[in-house]
Amino acid sequence: MKHDFSRPSHAISAEEITQKKRLPVYMLILVGLFLVALLVYMLADWM
Repeated sequence: MKHDFSRPSHAISAEEITQKKRLPVYMLILVGLFLVALLVYMLADWM
């Protein structure tokens, strides 16, 4: 695999991951858990 050195390595690896998997499942789970935690926190604060 050939890398383009004009860009930083972290951007290249992130792009490669995005190309391999358009929507990674663990990212969806992480976002879902964050939203649920935020909702529970807001409800608890509201009550």
